[in-house]
Amino acid sequence: MATGMIPGGLGLDALGKRERRSLVWGPSIGLVLAGLLLMLAIEQQALAAAIVVLFFAHIALFIYWTPTLATAQNMVGANMRASSGFIMSLVVSLIGMGPGPTPIGILSDRFANLAFGGGIFAVHCPGSVAPPGAGTLLVHACANASAKGGRYSVVAMAVPLIWASLQHFLSSRALNNDLDTHYR
Repeated sequence: MATGMIPGGLGLDALGKRERRSLVWGPSIGLVLAGLLLMLAIEQQALAAAIVVLFFAHIALFIYWTPTLATAQNMVGANMRASSGFIMSLVVSLIGMGPGPTPIGILSDRFANLAFGGGIFAVHCPGSVAPPGAGTLLVHACANASAKGGRYSVVAMAVPLIWASLQHFLSSRALNNDLDTHYR
């Protein structure tokens, strides 16, 4: 997280002094890059290449946090900044870190079942692996379906990052007015 929060905070703060909309344009670019890099990482054949791409995807992913938090706090009076930070942190935690992994698991299971093709994946591959003593074909079928399920679920969950990127970008239209008006 820190690898993305540093350029997101320090870098976009510097750019924001010249153009305040950089505070939402930067997160927009970071989020779309994160989504695309996650999709690219999943397609890597070599583990080392996947790790490198994932490293940069996570940097891009967390560029949004610091300027978004600061922008939300700058839209309210000084007496509401802690509340603004709390509400934003709560929403991000409840949506992204709370139930976020559950849809990935559900999608992974659904995609694995589709990729398995030889019946019900969960029955033939309990715990996403072939049962002990299974034949080579079943072992490979379970591993292949499990890998595809995981891959497709990560790609599917990268799509909301692109949506979030669009929302940040669209917010730039009203940002200057919002920063000049402190909400109560």
